[in-house]
Amino acid sequence: MRLYKNLLLIALIAGLAALFAAVPAFAETVGVVTAPEVSVREKPHPSGGVLAQYNAGEAVTVIERVNEYVKIQYNEYRVAYINFDKIQILEADATVITDDVNIRKGPSKDGEIIAKAAKGDVVSVIGITGGFYAFDYKGETAYINKDLVTGEFIGYVTEASESLSMSIATSIYAVVNSPDGLNLRKGASQDAEVIKKLPDGYAMGVIKLGDEWHYVSADGIEGYVSAEYIFLYPGEKPVNAQGSAKGIEIVNYGQQFLGTKYVWGGTDLRKGVDCSGFTYSVYKHFGITLNRTSRDQIKNGAPVSKESLAAGDLVFFSNSGNKNIQHVGIYIGDSKFIHASSGKKYQVTISSLNENYYLKNYVGACRVIK
Repeated sequence: MRLYKNLLLIALIAGLAALFAAVPAFAETVGVVTAPEVSVREKPHPSGGVLAQYNAGEAVTVIERVNEYVKIQYNEYRVAYINFDKIQILEADATVITDDVNIRKGPSKDGEIIAKAAKGDVVSVIGITGGFYAFDYKGETAYINKDLVTGEFIGYVTEASESLSMSIATSIYAVVNSPDGLNLRKGASQDAEVIKKLPDGYAMGVIKLGDEWHYVSADGIEGYVSAEYIFLYPGEKPVNAQGSAKGIEIVNYGQQFLGTKYVWGGTDLRKGVDCSGFTYSVYKHFGITLNRTSRDQIKNGAPVSKESLAAGDLVFFSNSGNKNIQHVGIYIGDSKFIHASSGKKYQVTISSLNENYYLKNYVGACRVIK
C-alpha cells in the first residue's frame, strides 16, 4: 500500500513551547499526477517494468530526481519511478541555510514575526509569493524569505493562495489508527466537545491539514481529529464498511494492503497476491481458512443475494459473461468491493459492482462470517 503515516503532513511542529520556538525538521516533497494512466516503473527508464498505472489526481511522495524521472515511495516497503513531467509538485521540503530566520505571518519583510527557524530546520513549501515561500504553520499559512532556504524541488511549487492547502488536502484521506477509536471534536483541543467517536480503520475526508490537529469530514460531519492517531493516504477515500463488527474488521484489515502488487499465485499481502490469494490471506489473519481458488471459495459460505450484501461477504465474477467463476473480492458496502485486480492497476484496489465490467460478469456472493 502506498502508505506513509505523515504523507502531506505539513511541517509537523513538535514540542513548541513558546511563541518563538524553532521549526523542527519534518517535511516531505509531495506531487500529484497530472495525466491519465501514467506508468509507475520499477526502474527510471522507459523499459522499466510497470508496477501500476496512476491517474490524474493521485498523490505521490517524491524522494529525488533521477534524470527525467523522480523516485517515489511506492508503498511502505519499496520505491518506484514516474516521469517528472507527469506530476505537479504541490509541496516541497526546504532546508533553512542560516540561523535566526524569521517566520512571518505575511509575505513581506514587515510581516509580523510569529516564530524563528534555525539552520538545518526543514519546512514544507506549498507556494511562492514574491520573495517569500509559503508553508503551513500550526494550521495557518506562514512565510519565509526564499533566499534563506534551499531545496531540490522548491522552484516547482506554484503561486501561493489562501486555498492552496485546501487543494492539497483534496488528494488525500485519513484513516483512524487507534484500537480504541478516535474522538471527532468541535475544536482543535483535547478539551473541545466530542461530536462522535470514530472506530479504528474509519476513513474520512481531509478538509485542512494542521500540525497537531486535522480538520476532517466524517460522513458529512466536520470536526477535528488528533494527527497522532491517524494515517494519511493518497487518492480517493474508500467506502467505510457496513455490516457486522467482524465483517467491518475484515474489510478494514484488507484495506491496509491497497496498492499491493498483483502476482499470479501470490499470497503475501505485502509483496504480492492474486485475487483468491488476497481473500485467502485476509481471512486467514482472522483464523478463517478458505479454499485456495476463487471457484472453490464460493463453497466456503452460505449464498447471499446481491441486495443483502454486507461487509466481509465474498463476491464472485466470471471473465466473459458466463457463470464460470474466475475472480473474487471482498464486499465493503455502498456497492464497493476490494480485490486484487489484474486489470489496468495490477494491484489491490477498490472497484464498484456497478462498473460495466463487474455488473456484466457478476456471478454471486457468499457469507463466510457466522
